[in-house]
Amino acid sequence: MFSKTLKRGDTGWEVQLLQIKLSGFRGTTWDGSFGPGTELQVMQFQKDFMGSHAPTGIVDPITSKAIDTFALKYPVDFSFLKCPCGACSGFGNGLNLNVYQAGMPSVEAYYRYEYPGIHKAILWSARAVMYYNPQYKMVFTSGYRCEQDNVIHGRTSTNHHGKAVDLGIILPKDQASQPDAIRNTTKAKK
Repeated sequence: MFSKTLKRGDTGWEVQLLQIKLSGFRGTTWDGSFGPGTELQVMQFQKDFMGSHAPTGIVDPITSKAIDTFALKYPVDFSFLKCPCGACSGFGNGLNLNVYQAGMPSVEAYYRYEYPGIHKAILWSARAVMYYNPQYKMVFTSGYRCEQDNVIHGRTSTNHHGKAVDLGIILPKDQASQPDAIRNTTKAKK
């Protein structure tokens, strides 16, 4: 739970944490400034998860508790998300700080740094995907993959260096492919 009521105009680390925890309920910048985007994010959560017909956009104790309940309802098994290489801590060794793939632009897509863990926003967003698609059983199919694991498997991708996870859908054999199942659900809600 948050230590105090959070509302438009507030700033600080708790606002940033709120923005991360509600990543899957409308997006906003994780800047620690509770502006109109964060307010819409809270209202979406209140409307969708809490079932409020008059969302306030204010994180009072009831909304704060609902965010905790949301996390408990959609748990993340960190032991499964650990890197399978056996050579790193499970979440990389912090290698390649300030190193980018040779010949590529110095942008995040080519940043070779092994972040120390998986970004919280990714995990909270995955929870929201599970929430918005209750008709599907979802599982994490891949978590952290360090540089050593990439070498073992001949990969150069850095997206699993703490920047991404793979979420799979367990579907009956007669249904569409996994990505199409989510795309079709998303299109139907627009």
